[in-house]
Amino acid sequence: MKNSIRRSGKKREVIIETCSTSNMIIVLKPGVHPLGCFVSKGLRVLLGTDDPLVLNTDVLAENALEPALRC
Repeated sequence: MKNSIRRSGKKREVIIETCSTSNMIIVLKPGVHPLGCFVSKGLRVLLGTDDPLVLNTDVLAENALEPALRC
């Protein structure tokens, strides 16, 4: 994420919605997701599940992923 976009988003208190499991499956890169970068830069994030029945996930599982995700 470009610095100018990050600063603007932080200043405006933009919330970034992310469905980490779904995103990693779509791009076929397990463990690689920008969520860790968003959090480390102080951006606000909202965790979602996208399709919990198909992806076998829930909000608690998505939250547990956060420490392991790298950008």
